[in-house]
Amino acid sequence: MPSARADSCPSADQVHSRKISRDYEWTVDEGITLKDILSVTRLRAVAVQNAGEFIICGYDRGKGKHLNLYAKPKGNLCVVTRAGGKWHKSDAGDLSCREDDPEQCRFQFNCAGPATPAAKKK
Repeated sequence: MPSARADSCPSADQVHSRKISRDYEWTVDEGITLKDILSVTRLRAVAVQNAGEFIICGYDRGKGKHLNLYAKPKGNLCVVTRAGGKWHKSDAGDLSCREDDPEQCRFQFNCAGPATPAAKKK
């Protein structure tokens, strides 16, 4: 993965077709099934959390249900920063997308290098 690159959360169509970036570790909350993931209808929110450690891509699932996909780059020590779109920074330093279309909020992972024990000690 390059040391810095702009990206955005996958659209609902990309989730359905399973064409999401393999550059990230994607996780969901406990109890979420593949059927739940494939039922997303639209991207509703994008946020940068935990001092830039990871991205939350929030989706509607219909019938008032929501689902979050969490993205963290694979194998790199990275900090997430905003790269495009309208963002709001909270007092805690978290960022939330303020675009009408959350797909317009782009973020960037600024990476130091491989997450190896030697790299972590530096």
